[in-house]
Amino acid sequence: MIRNNCNAEVAQLVEHDLAKVGVASSSLVFRSFYANIAQVVELVDTRDLKSLAYCRRVGSSPTPGTKKGVVFLLFYFMGKFNIIIRSFKQYLQLERGLSDNTISAYVSDVRFFLDFIEDDYESIGINGFGEKDDACDSISEAGKKLVDITPDDIRRYLQKLNSGNISKKSQARIISSLRTFFRYLKIEHIVDEVPAEMIDLPKLDRTLPSVLSIAEIEAIIRAIDLSGKNGHRNRAIVEVLYGCGLRVSELVSLRITDIWFEEMFIKVKGKGSKERLVPIGSSAIQQLKYYIDDCRDGSKAKRGYEDIVFLSNRGKKYSREMIFMIIKELTSAAGIRKKVSPHTFRHSFATHLIQRGADIRVVQEMLGHESIMTTEIYTHLDLEHIREVMYRCHPFKFD
Repeated sequence: MIRNNCNAEVAQLVEHDLAKVGVASSSLVFRSFYANIAQVVELVDTRDLKSLAYCRRVGSSPTPGTKKGVVFLLFYFMGKFNIIIRSFKQYLQLERGLSDNTISAYVSDVRFFLDFIEDDYESIGINGFGEKDDACDSISEAGKKLVDITPDDIRRYLQKLNSGNISKKSQARIISSLRTFFRYLKIEHIVDEVPAEMIDLPKLDRTLPSVLSIAEIEAIIRAIDLSGKNGHRNRAIVEVLYGCGLRVSELVSLRITDIWFEEMFIKVKGKGSKERLVPIGSSAIQQLKYYIDDCRDGSKAKRGYEDIVFLSNRGKKYSREMIFMIIKELTSAAGIRKKVSPHTFRHSFATHLIQRGADIRVVQEMLGHESIMTTEIYTHLDLEHIREVMYRCHPFKFD
């Protein structure tokens, strides 16, 4: 095993290796990597180096037990780009304050793109993009640095995605992810330009969200079997989704201490950990209280989940996919054939409020939208109400 007294020398080799990728030793990327060196080196036995599949791929293997071998092994286990991607993830969490779902999507988009670049350029070596590295003889001679990625590389990647009929909305998100990634690399002085800024976002078709009528929502509630094991849980889920307009991620993360029963408000942690207060109706608050007091088995809650409202059988919070399945079963039982998701209740919540004269700014606040333009889409849904107002208010008569 390599001892800790070798860590400084290993770090120097890693610093040299990362420099070939364009990563400065003063950057967050290198600092994050260096912080993990001692732990990883102590866990890894370099005598296993020759058995690794990557040694066959690059054509040779460093001498087992040497510092050069450790560098190769570190990169093998941590991945060519994992160092940079993990630091990018920390940046999204700590500095940008994005939601877990957004971070997951951004990181996934970046990984797929870098995988494409690797496959597209066979000359890329084990330490990422870089020219021949004198310290590590098996690094391929020709390659590209991260700084050398061009808009054309991104365009070719998007063309490949287009061949798989990926939606325009997904394309727009991928471009946004890559823009954020390269802006981060620029902040860290790894790249000088942001190639993704040269890529135009696809023009998205404006589609109106699907909503449920009040009669359909009442039918779903009536279809819930309250005598069943999960009947009151399902009733509480539907009441909160529709009564408060929550996102599914906000629902599964709702905590008992965030419910103000007397004041009839709930505190919601939305995208980017931004908190907001949302009123909750008497029906929804009653269903929540009954479920928490009489149905929820708090004794099986795992550590860290004791305060979560909706507990799964494993004592943790439900996954978003599980809530989708519950809603699908309930709508099917109610005889509703249209495609309904948990988000459909959020759309219905906003649409019904605006139909009944709610101020759009108030609806924006309750939904947690940053931009009023996001909320304005619900004003386009109430066409019948708009027609009625015009018929009633216009000075000319309409037949």
